[in-house]
Amino acid sequence: MAPDEVLIHTAISSWEQVIKRVGTLCLSCSEEQLLVEVAPGKNRISYLWGHLTAVNDAMFSVLRLGERLHPELDAVFIAQPDRSVPLPTSTEIAKCWEDVHTELLSRFKTLSSKEWLERHGNVMCRLKNSNGTRREIDWLCSWAEPNTPRITLGE
Repeated sequence: MAPDEVLIHTAISSWEQVIKRVGTLCLSCSEEQLLVEVAPGKNRISYLWGHLTAVNDAMFSVLRLGERLHPELDAVFIAQPDRSVPLPTSTEIAKCWEDVHTELLSRFKTLSSKEWLERHGNVMCRLKNSNGTRREIDWLCSWAEPNTPRITLGE
């Protein structure tokens, strides 16, 4: 494997590991547990799970992988704070979580090394760093940083 292929494979594996951990944690919670705040006065676990699902659904657009699967999640989990609108059921969130991550992983595997090293869709050409960073792979790696899900989920 070429060095860039090793990097890409490692980034995808790391992302997949984080997704599995978060999914396993949330799927193992009861309805009552999902409605617990991660800290007093903070977001509930179910809201954070839906928020992560909506953010990851946006990766389809950011990485130019096609249309989003669940843009309707933005109205509840991006545009509104927790407790401002009724949340979907945990079953609905779980289905969206599975849909988004199964399809993302499938599409990740179709990208060539060259495509992973292109700029991602949230960066205009003139905003790219002079060293050519802010690539597709940078977006994935930033999400898969070990502390990101722990901080988000209040661990």
